[in-house]
Amino acid sequence: MEMDQIRSLAPDPASFARGQKVASQTRRVQGLGQGEGLLWGEFLGSAHYLTQYDSKQPGWKCSCPSRKQPCKHVLGLLILHCLDPDSLPEAEVPELVQAWKDRRVKAAQTKTQKAQTGEPVVDLAGQEKRVQAREARVSQGLSGLQRWMEDLAQQGLGRLQDGADFEVQARRLIDAQAPGLSSRLNKIGEQVGQGSEWPAQVAEDMGRLALLVHASQQTLEPGLSERTRSHLGWRVKQAEVRAQGERTQGDWLIAGQRLTEEERGMLRLTWLLRGQQVQMLMDFAPSVRGGQFEQPLPIGWVLPATLALFPDGHRALIAEQQGELRLLEQPPAGLPDFQALLSTQAQRLQEDPWLARVGAVLESLRILRHKGRFYAMDQQGQALPLSDRPWWRVLALSGGRPVNLFLNLERGEIHPRGLWAEGRWNAAVVG
Repeated sequence: MEMDQIRSLAPDPASFARGQKVASQTRRVQGLGQGEGLLWGEFLGSAHYLTQYDSKQPGWKCSCPSRKQPCKHVLGLLILHCLDPDSLPEAEVPELVQAWKDRRVKAAQTKTQKAQTGEPVVDLAGQEKRVQAREARVSQGLSGLQRWMEDLAQQGLGRLQDGADFEVQARRLIDAQAPGLSSRLNKIGEQVGQGSEWPAQVAEDMGRLALLVHASQQTLEPGLSERTRSHLGWRVKQAEVRAQGERTQGDWLIAGQRLTEEERGMLRLTWLLRGQQVQMLMDFAPSVRGGQFEQPLPIGWVLPATLALFPDGHRALIAEQQGELRLLEQPPAGLPDFQALLSTQAQRLQEDPWLARVGAVLESLRILRHKGRFYAMDQQGQALPLSDRPWWRVLALSGGRPVNLFLNLERGEIHPRGLWAEGRWNAAVVG
């Protein structure tokens, strides 16, 4: 594994720096070895920590109590192997390391078997009653929200001082079991009073929200109906998606990720790319599990897998993995310019008017900085702003040269997620 790929695995830059420090303290490492695609070693700290890494099916384990995953010991082990592969001599796999790998193989097989066993037995009558009761509560919540929006439209946005009114309505929607609407309303309320353009932004978002409320009360074609319910906050269980979801199979580039620290753990969004098809995985690593995700998904690797799609068509889960992860060897093809990207966005908004972001690869973009703001310029000389954060890493990786960039387009701004530079796929953000 290349050093930049190790850096992309680190939960944050500080963890990577600690991993470098651990790797440099060779006198505090013992029992290093490798074999059958496994790396292992024992790091000496306040205790002895057994650390292991599986390079065939990327995953790791360390006996240290760190909540950050991978921890500094795993990163240190990978850095040692990257800098000097001979420092980990070929050896017979230790019993504890082999047992760990066997458990991972068995868990993967069990997961695959469960996905192939069909639908679970459910109480259909009880389920139908619960659905009907929830639909009644959601309907009441929508009626109350519609009356409030009409009052707000009559009184005007100018009377708003902050987002307090939005918070009240959002809590009512939680009670009405419409968490999707509640989240949207909270986000709109957060914009009130922020900057000089907030009235226009709030008006635009309230218009889309009114359209969502109206659409939810109509008879829609199945695809749009499912997407509408998803935006309201109706959730589909993963077991149902595995059993009934539309399947799509192929080699998927792990193109980008976004990690968000939440109260009870880490939320990870991962974008998979195959041609111009983009699917998003969403998973959660609870703090009680050490913040470690069930399946490592390193950026820049190719995942041969069958995905099961959620009804909204955007989100997916891995139904079955067909082979081992492998490194991407050549840059993915993409759209030629921003005009093609905007056309793609328009098409997807026709399919889902409440889609928050559009993901795509664009070819030959130049990353520029002008008057303190970062921009991306296409081959036609058209430029769009990058989101308002320091994108020095993306600028440095591109080196002023055109690069193929995977991005999310959201509110007219570009959010870089990954790019092809220096002969490999790189994360746009580390940590």
